[in-house]
Amino acid sequence: MAGLRPGHPRRSTSWKIVDSGPLPVPLQAISVTIPLVRIDTVDLEFSTGLDVVTDPIGLRFDTEDDLLAFERAMSEFFWTENFEGAEHALDSAMDGHPSTFSEICRATPQTAVSIRGWDELYAQIESPSRKNYRCSAIEIDLSGHADREIAPGLIEPGFECSYFDDSMYPFSMAEHHEMLARCKAGCVPWQGGFFDIDYALTSEGLGRLYAAILGYPHRHWHPRVSSGEAVPRDFVSYTLACWFLYLRAHQAIWLKVSTRGLPQQVPVVVGQHDFGPDLLTVYMPEKVHDSRAATARIVAQGEAEARAFYDKMTEDEIRGLRERRDGIRRWPFFWNRKQRKLFVDYSMAHEKLILGANGLSPGRPTWKMSDQAFESLIARYRTARASRQSEV
Repeated sequence: MAGLRPGHPRRSTSWKIVDSGPLPVPLQAISVTIPLVRIDTVDLEFSTGLDVVTDPIGLRFDTEDDLLAFERAMSEFFWTENFEGAEHALDSAMDGHPSTFSEICRATPQTAVSIRGWDELYAQIESPSRKNYRCSAIEIDLSGHADREIAPGLIEPGFECSYFDDSMYPFSMAEHHEMLARCKAGCVPWQGGFFDIDYALTSEGLGRLYAAILGYPHRHWHPRVSSGEAVPRDFVSYTLACWFLYLRAHQAIWLKVSTRGLPQQVPVVVGQHDFGPDLLTVYMPEKVHDSRAATARIVAQGEAEARAFYDKMTEDEIRGLRERRDGIRRWPFFWNRKQRKLFVDYSMAHEKLILGANGLSPGRPTWKMSDQAFESLIARYRTARASRQSEV
């Protein structure tokens, strides 16, 4: 691969990854030259055997090609699970672009970042209450829709956790390299095809970095839509910080998946949704974690909470029936007749809707019933709701 895409012109600046010895597949015999920054003789030795030769001062991102080339080069580290290489590359680049972002990044070691909620995610994977779906893959996306404020001005990034069966893509039969190739292509056939989604996982330790990223005034700038404009101040540092946050999040996910495992050996796709630069990869857990006890506890707790919420809905509706009935009975028929008629019509329509949905017919409006007949109707409504609870 001599560049980011066929026909891409060579320039005097480039990001280069060269082969320095035998490597495990798929890193063996790799020779990559991606146009980006000027080549110098600065060597960083990675545990994988790869040497990265780069001049970080040359990073500018003033064209879309330069930014895409950098993103592609960084993505390679994630696709090959070379987190050490990614950290060395980012650290080198931050040397050439010192800023508040780099200070925060260097004050955020891997050991300071963790992800909580794994038992809840495990319970969702193997939930016994799911009759029609068998989870065959999960996707964990850093998401701007799942932020969690832990203190004023301090927000931890959240995750959307999506659960898939084989209806959109044969995860159960697919090999790791096949799914990874789909991720690299940037268009996956399972997009949006989940059977359930939640926010089971939450992060710890990324709040300060995330706050700095959110506070950057030019975070929506992009050379594709800002052609001819000068690159905003600290945009390179901001971009490095985004990838550093990705690195810490992926490290935390990969560490848990590889050391603890999952209840089932299902692929773990990791990406982002309305968050930052495009990145999608897939990790394969090799261990199976016995989470049956935790799952039983979480499922029982969830069922109890669902019953309580259902019962509250029933009582809220009963209170509404009482209030509307009393309001009509206390409203003199000669006072604001038009408004009274509107209220009566609304109340009768509402009664017909909620009672009919539970197989009941009042026969006559509740405000015309005796107190005894009304209380009998309320008792029947409670019974009907209770009998339907298991169906909901």
